[in-house]
Amino acid sequence: MEKTRIIVPHGKIKKIAELFGLNPLTIRKALRGDETVKKFEKIRKVAREMGGIELKVESDALNVVEVLKVESRIKNEELRINN
Repeated sequence: MEKTRIIVPHGKIKKIAELFGLNPLTIRKALRGDETVKKFEKIRKVAREMGGIELKVESDALNVVEVLKVESRIKNEELRINN
């Protein structure tokens, strides 16, 4: 299985952590593709449902420029929805 990372809108990691009763660091690990995290699949499913975007990781270091582009796209979408 190819490794992917999920980028979520600002504040969603905290909300997901509260929903599952887990520490935000645990949620970040799951979103970065750490399959050892309990409830890995459920956390990632909820993240996608909350507007997260899944990116393919081609190496251990995800392309920073790609992450910034996705975060910008998410932020622009949130602004459009809120206005």
